[in-house]
Amino acid sequence: MRHPSRQRYGLALTLFVVVSLVPAGPVRAKETVALTFGWPSGLHGMVTFSAQTTRTVNGRSENLNMAGRYGFVTSAAADGLLIRFESVETEVENAGSGPQAMVKKYLAKATSMPPSYVVSPEGQFLRIEGLEAFRNRILEGMDDAFAELPPATREQVIQTMGAIFTREQLEASLASDWNSYVGTWTGAELDEGDLYELTLSQPIPGFGNMEVPMRTTFLFKQRVSCSGAESAKRCVELEMHTFVDPEGLAAAVEAFMARLPAGHGAPRIQDLQQETIVRLISEPDTLLPHLMESSTRTIMTMGVGDETQASGRIEEKRFVYTY
Repeated sequence: MRHPSRQRYGLALTLFVVVSLVPAGPVRAKETVALTFGWPSGLHGMVTFSAQTTRTVNGRSENLNMAGRYGFVTSAAADGLLIRFESVETEVENAGSGPQAMVKKYLAKATSMPPSYVVSPEGQFLRIEGLEAFRNRILEGMDDAFAELPPATREQVIQTMGAIFTREQLEASLASDWNSYVGTWTGAELDEGDLYELTLSQPIPGFGNMEVPMRTTFLFKQRVSCSGAESAKRCVELEMHTFVDPEGLAAAVEAFMARLPAGHGAPRIQDLQQETIVRLISEPDTLLPHLMESSTRTIMTMGVGDETQASGRIEEKRFVYTY
């Protein structure tokens, strides 16, 4: 497999085959697919999405469902391609009650219009346009939004959200999203059915952008149609499976928690595991996505004082693209 040199937030390194899947008996020759970025200027797309999050704490579960749609349009920029979002609609279900529900609903509203960003001619994430305005839109109005909370709780919520939504965190989060369905794949050559692996450190959005070791496998599974309405197999099915180093992730989470307002004592992470699976249906000669599904599973055991708390989180997302 060939892959270009690593970019700032990408996963681009030289990969190596770790497993060759060789079926028994006569089979057709395996295809080698070259993945090339080729989004045109003037592209108009529409995305429908859904996200389901299940969180379990000491055996008690709660669910949060989000769904919506948004459009995007591309235009030429001096150093690449500008991707601008429009007409974003988001709905939140099962938000629950209390401070957590208020935070979830507020974030859905505040982030309903994401900022534009620029990618290079090769498909690598470069920068965000209007980052400061986007961040201000999230942070402004919190006093009114959380006015019903007790003053101490309201102050804690606002401080926590300010620590989460820093400029660096927002940039890393958007870059990570882009890399999952385009940036990671651009320039790669994959043999059908072979599993590739790379290990490197990269920032963890949401936890201070601390770099944590990760092991990621890549697979070109098969040729498929781009949508159910097509019979021709113009697209490829790709899979990416990422395992985060438990000790590195725990250190990143603890460092982030140390920046938050003090609660009932400093937590101690005893065990923390996270893995993500991404399934992508994309056009190989442009990397225009038609479907992306992702599932992230997190398991954590944390000690606070003399108590131990076991929690789990499963987040599943689905994006369908039309052009």
